[in-house]
Amino acid sequence: MTTGSRVAEQARRGCIVMAILHPSARGPLPKIAPLLIEALQDEGWAVTSTSWGGRRPDETRAFKVVSRSWELLKAWSHLALQPGAVLFVNSSPSRKGTARDLPLVLGARLLGHKAIVLWHGSDPRVMTTHRHSRLARGCALLSRCTDAILVLSAAELDGWRHALPCGSFFQVANPYIAKMPPSPEGADGSCTILFVGRVMRAKGVFELLEAFGRLSKTRACSLSIVGDGPDMPAVLDRIDRHGLAALTELPGYLDEAGLRQQYARADMFVLPTSHAEGFPTVVSEAMDAGLPLVTTRRGGTPDYLEEGVNALFVEMGDVAGLEAAIARLIDDPELRRTMGAANRLKVQSFAPKVVVRQYLRVLDYVTESSRVERARRS
Repeated sequence: MTTGSRVAEQARRGCIVMAILHPSARGPLPKIAPLLIEALQDEGWAVTSTSWGGRRPDETRAFKVVSRSWELLKAWSHLALQPGAVLFVNSSPSRKGTARDLPLVLGARLLGHKAIVLWHGSDPRVMTTHRHSRLARGCALLSRCTDAILVLSAAELDGWRHALPCGSFFQVANPYIAKMPPSPEGADGSCTILFVGRVMRAKGVFELLEAFGRLSKTRACSLSIVGDGPDMPAVLDRIDRHGLAALTELPGYLDEAGLRQQYARADMFVLPTSHAEGFPTVVSEAMDAGLPLVTTRRGGTPDYLEEGVNALFVEMGDVAGLEAAIARLIDDPELRRTMGAANRLKVQSFAPKVVVRQYLRVLDYVTESSRVERARRS
């Protein structure tokens, strides 16, 4: 499609103001948003992006106040200049996230715009376990103010629809473009186990260390823990106390090139998380690299992964089960190969041109409701 025809088509379909993390921010969201924007533009939507949220983990309070205020005014100005544009916010249902998103969404509604919020990982149980908390109240208010809230797993969808029946919830998938070469089989017979994520207890990193410590006594294997987080000091201490330093690599937070090297060297990917997840981007990356997976049935993994075909599922906190699953993959190179091949095929179902259809259905729902409202007023 030429530039001129694309602009004409976008003008016909409608406009979106998308609030996204700045490209310099850490995490998967700066990778995901451009893919979604391009896919929506190819489908005829004009998309204006605006920065929304933190850029660095060490931001001062003063910087946050100034930058967030400026971002809020900038987003409102984009909306004011585009009558009928839909506000699309990429966020998460945390206390900080809802406190940041509510003024933006309320302002958009006052300006006469529809609003969609995409929650990248959420836990609807907060509405029952902490019903009177600021987070629960913020989620409830946001669900009333938005025209649609998007989540990344069937479990989240069912949970939120039950907890907040007043809201309009939809399930979508994050777009992903396959770009990694397949991971080669280890030449020396030793298996490299890879973990990528925030180093924190809820990600299952301590269960992984315990299972690896047992396995290292009977099998040739090594462990690479990529990322950083609040529990890194405790992880280092446990590695030292159990004599695992020679078999464990901790490169810290890596850029995309560094991550590619880690995936290319690995023989399997392990994420025994108990944390509220949608469908983690690191899982898509591991699938793209042709790695078999060991993970929990948390969030969106059971929506897309089949036991024994794409992944070996373990129970949250089950060290013995985790050890057995990893041992099974270490001992069976053919299973690693077939699961890796299945994952390279499966990850293609997250291509932007495929998953964008889910977003288009939500946009059609929101814009149609807007037309109905205008017709009633007239």
